[in-house]
Amino acid sequence: MESCSKKRHTKIKILKSTWAFKIKRLPSGKLRKFKARLCVHGDLQTFGVNYWETYARVVSWTTVRLITVLALVHDLHSKQVDYVNAYCQAPLKDHEELYMEPPRGYKLNCEVPCVLKLLMSLYGLRQAGSNWFLYLKDSLMRRGFRQSALDPCFFIRNM
Repeated sequence: MESCSKKRHTKIKILKSTWAFKIKRLPSGKLRKFKARLCVHGDLQTFGVNYWETYARVVSWTTVRLITVLALVHDLHSKQVDYVNAYCQAPLKDHEELYMEPPRGYKLNCEVPCVLKLLMSLYGLRQAGSNWFLYLKDSLMRRGFRQSALDPCFFIRNM
């Protein structure tokens, strides 16, 4: 997020923000930690104005089963990765100019009412899933992986 933007925008819709709070507990029920996630009200976005693509690819269960069987048969090692706050790691595309209200409780040092310009995706944006997949795909391709023609979520690299 950028700091205060004092530009006057007449046609840009300012998105509202919200906090999503969660209490994480141990199996015993004892408190483990408090979590908070800043989200945007993507339902206020307009197709063709501040988002164009929402489709996010998801790996096929057939692919997951096939890879598991191949790993077992050929005694291969597998790794699983869980990206923390995955959507928030993907930058917005250059043509996606999005602004949001500061979240409740967040104080800005502005003399006039200010908004925040989003530089990265946030949970709640309609295009967040699609942006994350494209960001991950580009990152894997730069590291020498090839995308499967049969399942676009399956990437292969020769060792």
